[in-house]
Amino acid sequence: KQWYQRRVRALDGTPLLGATISVEGIEKGVHVRHENGYYWRPLRSGVYTITATKTGYFPLIRRNVAVTAGETTVVNFILISRNQVLNHEKVDIYHPEKNFKPGEEDLL
Repeated sequence: KQWYQRRVRALDGTPLLGATISVEGIEKGVHVRHENGYYWRPLRSGVYTITATKTGYFPLIRRNVAVTAGETTVVNFILISRNQVLNHEKVDIYHPEKNFKPGEEDLL
């Protein structure tokens, strides 16, 4: 088995203890327990869809994550608080598939 690992943080950089990392097709997820937001999990080589979730935050899905034999795959997650969007705060982040800038039209 190979490993994928890294961090789950809020947009402001705060580590998100208690966030759940799930792999599509695998029943049991892992929970972020490290004070700096780190997680790690063994996986067989392959291509996966990995999701980070936490109550009060929008989930983030990473598709086509390649885990390769002999390497550690790094997958970071930055989650956006639902309160930030509901309070109409301007949020600028990079999204791997498109630029994501929640605005009022996203709240309808």
